[in-house]
Amino acid sequence: MASYLPLICASGTIHEWPSGDSLSLPNGIIDASGNIGLGTSSLISGNFNIVGAAVSPMFGLYVFNASDTTINRSGQVNFYRANGTQASPTAIKNNDRLGIFGFNGHNGSVFGNQTAAVIATATENWTASANGSAMAFGITRSGTATRITALQLDTVAGNWLPGSDNAQNVGSASLRMGTVYAGTGSINTSDETEKQWRGPLSDDEIAAGKEIFSEIGAFQFLDAIARKGEEAARLHIGLRAQRVGEILASRNLDPSRYGLYCYDDWEAIPGIPAQYDDAGELLSTEVPERPAGGRYGIRPDELAYFLLAVIDRRLAALEA
Repeated sequence: MASYLPLICASGTIHEWPSGDSLSLPNGIIDASGNIGLGTSSLISGNFNIVGAAVSPMFGLYVFNASDTTINRSGQVNFYRANGTQASPTAIKNNDRLGIFGFNGHNGSVFGNQTAAVIATATENWTASANGSAMAFGITRSGTATRITALQLDTVAGNWLPGSDNAQNVGSASLRMGTVYAGTGSINTSDETEKQWRGPLSDDEIAAGKEIFSEIGAFQFLDAIARKGEEAARLHIGLRAQRVGEILASRNLDPSRYGLYCYDDWEAIPGIPAQYDDAGELLSTEVPERPAGGRYGIRPDELAYFLLAVIDRRLAALEA
């Protein structure tokens, strides 16, 4: 005898179909293997497909929960992973993938591989008291078709790690972080095995450094003045990067050869309009366009060493 599985639709209609057969729903399908499609009669891939109408700006899976009895009741999407079988599961092993949120798009020919993803992985053989795991965020760089790991959260202490060594930045010239709050300072590589050593500063460099000393002064940031007013905007101590470049150039030194002197430019970045759901509720605010531009900067640590060499030369001259 064939077995039947009931399905109750929102209208209250009860559908029954024998196992091994497919079922056409009012706006979807359940195929002979139990795979479900909503908003489509043709499954694309996987076990559960949601296909939205082209006229809808936003569609997808909404998880909602309402409760005034406990703060721990919330909408959840959980991934369960085990080795073995569903009937007889066994423990997770080191490097087993625990789950992945993947994002795919059509490239003009086919739906390609996941171009962006959030991936959870086991970092040890699991036991009742050891469930080590790590998280990784994958992206695909413009002009390429292979996903790379851009950011990792490790299992040691939740450290934030780049996807590869010395290849990624925090912020950019056109989209900077604000303030970095840290318990200690940054550690910069200073291993002599990774350097080609040139030696002490030249006379021209020392002369330029003496002039740079006179450039140090107090200033206020223009954006702070615009927000707070000139009386409230804080005073900072520093110098003007363009003046440092001019001083170096006046001594026949190419500013762009020195890591202490920086200039970065960027192309225009299109804005992103605000997104709304079908009911007109705001889902994401507008991201304004950023016009093309450029910005000068200074690496304070390298400039400090540069000026320390100038001080040392002056002291040596006084002691001679």
